[in-house]
Amino acid sequence: MDAVNSIGGSSIQSRVEIWLDRGLEQLSVNPVFGDLAADVVTGSPGYYLHSVFSVQTHLGIIGSLLFFPAFAGLVWSVYSLGVSRTLKSITLPLLIVAVLASFWTWMPLWFLIGAMWGQVFNFQNTIKDNVHMK
Repeated sequence: MDAVNSIGGSSIQSRVEIWLDRGLEQLSVNPVFGDLAADVVTGSPGYYLHSVFSVQTHLGIIGSLLFFPAFAGLVWSVYSLGVSRTLKSITLPLLIVAVLASFWTWMPLWFLIGAMWGQVFNFQNTIKDNVHMK
């Protein structure tokens, strides 16, 4: 049990250290357009911000202004359109888990985006098919 706690503790501790030691430096590399190699440019390859904030370091303000509204629109579409009740019920908990998990890996967030996109796209195509049939 101690090994698990020490691994988890060191992982969290290393993420916090990256934020404190390298975070602002990486954010300042190219704040407008971002830099996918911000960690390399700052002399710390592999030590990049492991969170949704890495969107800012990698894509800059412009990329963030494109990504976050598109993502918010997708989440809004899930709740405003008549998509699956199951997807509506799991989107918020998955979103919370995905954002927290982004400190370690991006897979849950990309899974959530894919699940939402597929359902919204399918629903929109169903509406188009129904309109064309009338």
